[in-house]
Amino acid sequence: MGGNQCTHLVLKNSQKKDLSKKYLTAIEAVYDFFRFENVKLKYCMQNVVAFLFPYKKNNNYYPSWVGSIQQSLKKWDEIPTNHFKTFFSKEACPQIICLILNHDAFNCKNLPFDSSPLDIKSIFSWLVKKRNIHRLYGGNIKHGENGKGKKTNKDEDVSSLECTEEEAKKMLYEAIMRSETHLFALDCTRKKIIAFRSQDHGKTFHGFHINNLQQRGCPSGKIFERLCMLHPDCKSILKKYKP
Repeated sequence: MGGNQCTHLVLKNSQKKDLSKKYLTAIEAVYDFFRFENVKLKYCMQNVVAFLFPYKKNNNYYPSWVGSIQQSLKKWDEIPTNHFKTFFSKEACPQIICLILNHDAFNCKNLPFDSSPLDIKSIFSWLVKKRNIHRLYGGNIKHGENGKGKKTNKDEDVSSLECTEEEAKKMLYEAIMRSETHLFALDCTRKKIIAFRSQDHGKTFHGFHINNLQQRGCPSGKIFERLCMLHPDCKSILKKYKP
């Protein structure tokens, strides 16, 4: 089952024969990136146990590799083994990202799942398509539009929205979270970071562009790292913001 109604994503291990450090690093990278987003990161213990069982008898993988996988998954939330299917059929938003190691033994044909490889950009593309129903763009006249018409305050250096509000709306869906009220995206056309703020606990947002590191609202180093993961070709743009 797919389409806009599908709010759950299964991460498939496409590297079935590659039980290397690279795969372990991918699990950790996905967690580190998406733990800041409004999603639930889950795994099924029964599936993990079944997947790891053969490797516990192989000295090349046990105990170091098996132990490292188990340690990494402690950061994820466990889905009760006996309630796996009912959990997904009843669970509401926010979106659930579920790591499935042994995907050949897992059948999600009749469950509300999409699927993705264990890859940050692929997962993020899925998430962007889903959250356009949760993020609304409201605009704010003090930031103007297309770099014009901003309202200056005596005690505040007001930033400009340098694109149209329609463009900002599209970038809002692609923005990563620092918190539910503070989001950031990369405007590749203008080669600048665009920030989004919410005054109503993450329901409606307005946007403005950030020009330099000293500007109020400039994101932290962790935000830069995550934006670089999504836009590796634009690292040179992001360098001018880094301290």
